[in-house]
Amino acid sequence: MGINQNLKKYRELNGLTQQDVSESLNISRQSVSKWENDKSYPDLDNLLLLSQLYNVTVDDLLGDTSPKVNIKQRRKNESSILLLISIINFFIIPIGGIIAIIVLKKNNTNKKYHTLIKILCIACLILSFFIVCLILFFSLFFHV
Repeated sequence: MGINQNLKKYRELNGLTQQDVSESLNISRQSVSKWENDKSYPDLDNLLLLSQLYNVTVDDLLGDTSPKVNIKQRRKNESSILLLISIINFFIIPIGGIIAIIVLKKNNTNKKYHTLIKILCIACLILSFFIVCLILFFSLFFHV
């Protein structure tokens, strides 16, 4: 709901007319009408006075203008993605070692699977290092 609809709704809930509101705020009735018809907006001072007059918060008058972001859900999703990337790292060695470093930097203690992701990444780094050493060893000593 927009500010104009909220202004009208709270005015009517309090049993006030536009004239009553205009007299309380020392403004013209036309100003109140313009606000309620979305032709203009009240300034901050009038918005505060309106919130006191209607016994609501300024946020209630403004309406919920910000999208709600569920932070816990977002962290859970990010944590699941990091876990999946950590598992996939084992199948793309030695590149997985580079990705493991990136995942370790992105992983923090707020994540759901923090410890598991850390263990998988460290294991992937060790495995990547071991495989790179084996490749170098065989390429140096066994010319195929």
